[in-house]
Amino acid sequence: GLRCLHELGVMHRNIKPSSFLVNLDGRLMLSDFTHSYIRSDAGEPLEEGLRYAYRVRGRLEYMAPEMRAMARQKKAHDQAGTMDLDEAIPGLAGYGREADVWSLGCVIAELLRVCEGKKFRVSAFVVYNEMKYQRYISAAVPVLGESAHHLLSVDA
Repeated sequence: GLRCLHELGVMHRNIKPSSFLVNLDGRLMLSDFTHSYIRSDAGEPLEEGLRYAYRVRGRLEYMAPEMRAMARQKKAHDQAGTMDLDEAIPGLAGYGREADVWSLGCVIAELLRVCEGKKFRVSAFVVYNEMKYQRYISAAVPVLGESAHHLLSVDA
C-alpha cells in the first residue's frame, strides 16, 4: 500500500501503529493522511505542497533520523529567529519516501516484538540508542525480521 502511495507521489509523513486499520475482510489499510502531501513525478514537492516538504510532522519515536536532524536544526533556527519553519535547510532534502519507509520499519519491528510476547518499543530504542536495534528484531519470523531490518537501514 505504501509503495502504491509513493508511486502516486503521496508522502504519508505520520506512519505509526495507530495509522493502520483492519477492515471487516481482514485487510490492512493505511489511514490518517492529515500530514501527507504530494510530490511531482520528478520527486519535487508540488507548488501547493512545497511548504509541507520541510515542515517536520509525525511522532518522534517513528521519525527517520534525517527528519529528527531537520527538526533539531529548525528548532535551533527558530529560537534564533533566522528562518521560517516551512523553509528548506541547505543540505537537507526534505521529507521523502525514505522517511516513510523508516517509519514503517519501526512499526514492523515493534509488531514483531509484541508477537514474541515482549513488551518493548523498538522505535523508542532506535531513537535513544543510535541504531543498536538489530539484536531486538525478531528471529522468530525470519522473513519479517529481515524486512524490518532492511526498512530500518539508513540507506533503505
